[in-house]
Amino acid sequence: MNTPPLLLRAGLTSVFLVVAFSSRVAVSAESVQVRRDVLIDAGDSPGDGGQRLIAVRFDADVYETTTLDLDNLRVEDDRGQPVACVVQEVRGTDTRTVRSTWEPTSVSARRVEEAGEERLVVTLTVAEDAGNPSGLRIVSPLRDFERTVALESSPDGEAWRACGEAGLIFDYARFIDIRNDELRIPPTSDRFFRLTMARPTREEETRLLEITRRLEGEREASRDERARVDRVPFRIDRVEFFSERQEPIASTVLTQSVVPRELTVTEDATSGQTTVQFRTHREPLTSLTLLTPVVNFSRHATLLIATEERGESWTEWAEAQLSSIDFQGFQRAKLALAFPQTRAGRYRLMIDHGDSPPLDVVGVQLEGRVHAAVFLAEPARGYQLVYGDGVEQSSGPDAAVVRELLAKGFAAQDARLGPSLAEPVLAPRRPWWEAWANRWTLIGVAAVLVVVLGRGLVAAAKRVDRLEGEA
Repeated sequence: MNTPPLLLRAGLTSVFLVVAFSSRVAVSAESVQVRRDVLIDAGDSPGDGGQRLIAVRFDADVYETTTLDLDNLRVEDDRGQPVACVVQEVRGTDTRTVRSTWEPTSVSARRVEEAGEERLVVTLTVAEDAGNPSGLRIVSPLRDFERTVALESSPDGEAWRACGEAGLIFDYARFIDIRNDELRIPPTSDRFFRLTMARPTREEETRLLEITRRLEGEREASRDERARVDRVPFRIDRVEFFSERQEPIASTVLTQSVVPRELTVTEDATSGQTTVQFRTHREPLTSLTLLTPVVNFSRHATLLIATEERGESWTEWAEAQLSSIDFQGFQRAKLALAFPQTRAGRYRLMIDHGDSPPLDVVGVQLEGRVHAAVFLAEPARGYQLVYGDGVEQSSGPDAAVVRELLAKGFAAQDARLGPSLAEPVLAPRRPWWEAWANRWTLIGVAAVLVVVLGRGLVAAAKRVDRLEGEA
């Protein structure tokens, strides 16, 4: 009779199913939830004893622990009750430079020759009611030029005196997309100005040649061709005076400086690249500025971000031409690389130097957006920010009240984050049957079933043998 083998196979099959079920349930029940409490110091209560609109700004610890959507955080009061909040970018009042321009009331020009050098002298008159200019712009249609400009001013058009140091206007379109056609004017109430323009001196030309070589990359094969700048008669279309003032801008998005971690700089002579690699706490970044003491250079740079925190998968995120010019008082630096907001944890900045000497990279300066949780706080009550795995944001219908107050222009009072306190999340009450979904409980049940089934199989086998013997 085959009954015992059949019973044995049925018992083993049931044990296998129980163990398999226990392992599957254990995978879904092993996720660990972490609750991180941060106390909020909301300051003194207002005199009227009413509610306050509070904004608690996030720090590096909050960004590192939260999701990309910032949806696993909430605000709780000191009773552990969730409070409706709105997570948004922090905005404030900033300033921008506004420029006003005007043309002179009279212009006269003449060419003179001094020490065998031809110079262009331009005399300009500013209207009495035009205000005091802070600079002027020489508008010319020419490309690839260099001119040294000396500026003088006079209260009556007769007695002239130097107005600041001589400057250099130029266009280096052949080497790099950079042009300077402006001169700054020191504070003065004079109404008459005189410009004297001449070609650069031998010493200036030598230094300019060295700078343009650096800008284009020190390639020997094209050095002679690049050393020549077209020597054509200089032409001026017009001269514009300008003044600048600072004007407030409402509701601009605030940014904050972010300190990079584990920054390393490596050189690769084979690929002709400098690699600057660093990490962050996953703050939302929007720009990067290269820090280097080197001047008079131009380099192409590419920013890559890690799409996998531990893997080696990198995505090109932004690119720019970084440059720095410092010559005879003229300074222009384009060392910032702006990019779409990202909360990547690892970054690589690849700088192409080709045949030129590698840059001495001191570091990078990072800028990013600032976020805050805004909520209505009751007087004489404490609040805390809770964030981490398993935390759900508490928006609710009351969050619409907070949004409306912000839309009406009510300013929120800034709150300060206290020290971070890691605590386990208290699990909610579960159905009775979930207690049997524990791995060790199911393994124990499986062991008991093995013993019971084994004893039952042995007893059944003895009974079958006895019946066969009697037959």
